[in-house]
Amino acid sequence: MSQVCCGSDYWKQWLGEQDSGWKCDMGFSASQLLDMLNKPAKGNEFLMLVHQFVTASLNEGLGCIMPPPVKEAYDSASAHLTAFQSSGSGITDDRMEILKWKNILALWNENKSNP
Repeated sequence: MSQVCCGSDYWKQWLGEQDSGWKCDMGFSASQLLDMLNKPAKGNEFLMLVHQFVTASLNEGLGCIMPPPVKEAYDSASAHLTAFQSSGSGITDDRMEILKWKNILALWNENKSNP
């Protein structure tokens, strides 16, 4: 049976309790991830995706298993965010595609979906 996912509020508290030497598999410190999760999205699909991607990454590290459609959205989000970080442009400009990835990850993070 898969581990139950935790929402971003849980992770915000958990990250706030980690010592300054803690790093995730992506190389970010707890304070950097906390800054990402605390930054208001205000309708910005890039930040909304970042919030759900960070939460999904932490849930995966917790042992939550992503069903194939969630893993596909996660991998697409990862490619998009990586491309954006290195070149300033993601793999798509399609806002609806980005929001689709965000929504799939959000439902999984909140244990509301098992596609």
